[in-house]
Amino acid sequence: NVYKRQPVYILILIASSLTYQNSNFLNKRDVSSSNFANEKNYLDMLIDEDDYPGNVAIASKVVRTPFLQVFVPYKKDIEDEIFSFNEKLKPEKDERGWTSHIVVGFNAAENELDPKDNDSIYSQYLETFNKMYTVKIDSLAADSKFIVTTSSQGILGFESYISLNNLSEGKHEFNFKRLHKKDSITNEATIPFWYFKE
Repeated sequence: NVYKRQPVYILILIASSLTYQNSNFLNKRDVSSSNFANEKNYLDMLIDEDDYPGNVAIASKVVRTPFLQVFVPYKKDIEDEIFSFNEKLKPEKDERGWTSHIVVGFNAAENELDPKDNDSIYSQYLETFNKMYTVKIDSLAADSKFIVTTSSQGILGFESYISLNNLSEGKHEFNFKRLHKKDSITNEATIPFWYFKE
């Protein structure tokens, strides 16, 4: 009786794995490239509350302003890389993860960082981030000084604005590159966009 049911199970398994393929060549990809634009790489397409950007996102597919907004969501991997580049920033105790802000005792103020120290750490952290990550528009290096911010959806990350003053109108590529400690460089993202002056 069990053996008679096996063909039915096999048919159900095959049927549940079927998908319809629209094209011989075109398919949706998880990341943008020179020839594919994924919605995760464009801030104006992240409209639902639970939409999350890819490794990096730019303002829009069509840019009409003389600058390009760039947003890099914070990820634990980025901080790990920052610690490997600048070991002075690595804390003795890793405090990432669940924590409580309740402090018990009369000396609660002693546990807080001096704002001057905090600014110094932020500056070193961002300096390291800006050494690790570079931006190119097409093949030309662009000046990008990232700061820490939150997106309109409250996502913690890094943001910069890139000048497009000398850019010709038409299709271009935003390239986000990362320097590794061993001096190798990888392209983290290639995002196509179109620039048209207002």
